[in-house]
Amino acid sequence: MKVKKLAVLLVLVVLATGFIFYNSLKNSEESNKASGVVEEIVEPIVEEITGKEDVDVYYAVRKGAHLTEFFILGVTVLSVVAAVKTQRNNLIGYGLFYVLLVAVTDEYIQSFSDRTSSVTDVFIDLAGALIGFGVCALVMIGYAGVKERSKKRAEKRNEYGDKK
Repeated sequence: MKVKKLAVLLVLVVLATGFIFYNSLKNSEESNKASGVVEEIVEPIVEEITGKEDVDVYYAVRKGAHLTEFFILGVTVLSVVAAVKTQRNNLIGYGLFYVLLVAVTDEYIQSFSDRTSSVTDVFIDLAGALIGFGVCALVMIGYAGVKERSKKRAEKRNEYGDKK
């Protein structure tokens, strides 16, 4: 069972990485078109919230895409680390290195198209992955706490002879 779980998680890491690289391979026209679709959705919402018209959300959408892609990668990488029980601290370091390697490779791939590569984007990518690590860690800690409380309640019920 544990091997299957780890295999599924590794596949998710590969898929997240592939999705990032797929988006890196798009030329500027394709990339801008994809961002434009998101802009059309986000811009009216931002205008409604701020009460301002003609809000430019282009930069936020572009950088938000980096953040989101690497958030997903961070969640999947930390899930793999958590699934492997031995030397977890070393694996977190390897996980962070993997995320950094993907971020740098992502920008390197973009340098071969008519798009620009940016060190700022690498930092945004890392921030997204670290947020993903943090959210994933909080969910795991919360799940472990709920599981522990449930176990203690079951033990207490058994102690008093309750069958419920």
